Amino acid sequence: RRPSLCFVGLGLAVPCPLQLFEAEARFVAACMTGGSALLTLGAREDWVATRKKQVGDRPQDMHFLGSDTWQHMRDLVRLSGLDENAYADYCRKLTLLQAVYSASAGKKPKLPWEDDWYRDCKYSVDWTAGTWSAVEPE
Repeated sequence: RRPSLCFVGLGLAVPCPLQLFEAEARFVAACMTGGSALLTLGAREDWVATRKKQVGDRPQDMHFLGSDTWQHMRDLVRLSGLDENAYADYCRKLTLLQAVYSASAGKKPKLPWEDDWYRDCKYSVDWTAGTWSAVEPE
C-alpha cells in the first residue's frame, strides 16, 4: 500500500512551525515522487505502534512533538533525500534557529499576566557565520 493522502502541520507544541512544515513538505514530496523516503509498510506500522506505546492511554498526544520537534525535523529532512552537503547545511541552520528559540523561550514569563518584555527583543542572525545576537528592550 502506498499512501496518497498526507497532512502537513498537525504537530502540537511545536517551537517553530514553519520549519516543521518545511521538513514535512520535503518528506511528503520525496514520498509522492517515488523517492526512497517512503518507508516500507511494515516500518510505518512499527513506527505507529511505537508511537502508541509512547503516548499510552492518551491517543490525543499522537501529534504532540514538544522537545522532540528538532530531531523530528532533522529526521524528516534526512529521509527526504537531501545530499550530504545540503543536509549538513540544513542541520547547521536548524541548530542556530534552535539556539535563538531557546534563548527567547527562556525569557518568557512563567505566568501569562506577567510582563512579556521578551517579545520586544530584537534578534539578528548571521546564517553564514553561524552566529546570532539579541538586543533586549530598554
